[in-house]
Amino acid sequence: RDRHCSGDNVFICCCPAANRCCCSEGGSTAGSTNDSFSMNEQHDRMVLQLRETFQAMGNTVVIDAGDLDAFPYARKRLQELEKFWSRFDTHSDISRLNSAEGAAVEVSFDTALLLSYMAQAWSVTNGLYDPTLLRSMLENGYEKSLSGFGTTFLPKSVLLKGDTSKISVTAKDGSWEARLPKGTAVDPGGIGKGLAADIVAEELTRDSHGGIGVAVSVGGDVRVIGSPRSIGVEHPYTRETIEHVMCADGAVATSGLWSKELSAGVSHVIDPRTLCTPQHSVVQVTVAAGTCVWAEALATACLVSGSFGVVDELGIGALAVYVDGSVAPSTYWKSHGSV
Repeated sequence: RDRHCSGDNVFICCCPAANRCCCSEGGSTAGSTNDSFSMNEQHDRMVLQLRETFQAMGNTVVIDAGDLDAFPYARKRLQELEKFWSRFDTHSDISRLNSAEGAAVEVSFDTALLLSYMAQAWSVTNGLYDPTLLRSMLENGYEKSLSGFGTTFLPKSVLLKGDTSKISVTAKDGSWEARLPKGTAVDPGGIGKGLAADIVAEELTRDSHGGIGVAVSVGGDVRVIGSPRSIGVEHPYTRETIEHVMCADGAVATSGLWSKELSAGVSHVIDPRTLCTPQHSVVQVTVAAGTCVWAEALATACLVSGSFGVVDELGIGALAVYVDGSVAPSTYWKSHGSV
């Protein structure tokens, strides 16, 4: 194994005779999915794997790809998604929608896609994932970006909990139009960073920037396409790796109750049934699924409910960490440890 470092890029040459090549640069990020990817053996040729780590969308981003052109593309694309989705930017699609008080707003295709996933995830999880709790989040003290840039402003008409069922997205004359019911405001939150990881990974692969494969981590939500990688899951207390998920074409996402503690005993995670911080013994949930957007939505649903009910119904694997530090898998975690 030979390793060459240049700035934020890490070049890893994997010899075909080697058992595997593990890249440990980049470390872990917010959330508890370890960004230390491991690549399987490549038998037929020397493989050059590249890595870059940077900040985007208020999170640490880690990109593994086989082409240097992947990195500027990923940076530009994530900056574009942040421009569309940030609730801290008054000119973003999301901020304009939240301020429209029921009026239709022209949005990007990416925002239309995000809103569609929000509505689908709310339906599939029976409302355990709810994107319309932004007013409640502001009441809990999450008005300003944790990175220190930007503040969220909402009309007085916005309720503590909106109506996801009435979010509408329509194609109109070659563009996209979205409408939130009056009193409703949305927050992309975790599902936004999950979808961002999916979009970038899929586009890098489509445009052949991924080489033998690509892995994209946005704030610890990891999407892998192509070459298999082992993704570590961290314990929220010790930061030690407690599980590995072998991922070839799939995603792993983690939602933590106290990854953002707004004040003593107040989390950024809100139970839509009570509009309060969840009151149970689960403090972290990791889900392995086909895409990051679904892994993130389902992890949030499990964290809110304190149970594996929704993933067990779907036959998807999850891993929970409890307040006493103990760890427990869902019914399908072992059989779905590889995605």
